[in-house]
Amino acid sequence: MNVDDYVSESGRGPYQAWNVPDLVPLGTQPVKLLLVLESPHRDELKAVTPVAGGAGTSALGYLLQAPTKGDSLGAYIRRKHDAGDYRVAIVNVSTVPLQMKAFGTGSRPGLSAHDWDVVRRVRTSTVRSVTGTTCAEANQAGDVLLRVLQAKVDALTLDADCVVAPCGVFAQRFIRELRRLPVAAPLKVVHPARNQWPNGGNHPNLLALRELFALNT
Repeated sequence: MNVDDYVSESGRGPYQAWNVPDLVPLGTQPVKLLLVLESPHRDELKAVTPVAGGAGTSALGYLLQAPTKGDSLGAYIRRKHDAGDYRVAIVNVSTVPLQMKAFGTGSRPGLSAHDWDVVRRVRTSTVRSVTGTTCAEANQAGDVLLRVLQAKVDALTLDADCVVAPCGVFAQRFIRELRRLPVAAPLKVVHPARNQWPNGGNHPNLLALRELFALNT
């Protein structure tokens, strides 16, 4: 097992214990708004749901413009899906954590220190291309993530007016390199961690995202 096996985990491989499934339709229901984020963190691992915890609560509060009483964006969208409403979907570029601190004191994958350094290079790279770092292993892992993301997006039925919103520079880098994205230009927004959505709430793209969310939930 190596880094490529880890970042390609889909819930059926050797790292399935740390896989947080995307929130996507089970069939061909059309998606109107697709949120793309980086990877799960500690709260997401605990909830087994994307965009949980503080970031998820902050994000949902911003989108609903109302107190959420601890509810998270991921839990909110999961309930919508359970009710048969799949207009909003959430995809992580990686469905397993890309930070060691996400595991806390609990069990963690058996990656070596070198493996985690490769993962760190993938996650923190500032180069424009997914495979443009100075580390061949990081480039290979980035390519694996890109191919997995491509397959996940290809498997979705995107409405003709679907808006894809990559949240944060990591997700934006991967979305930019997809070969086929049959929708309008992505709506780039900051990552919702650290209350960045409420704090940047007057940014035109965030306001547009909030409007789209209201129209589709």
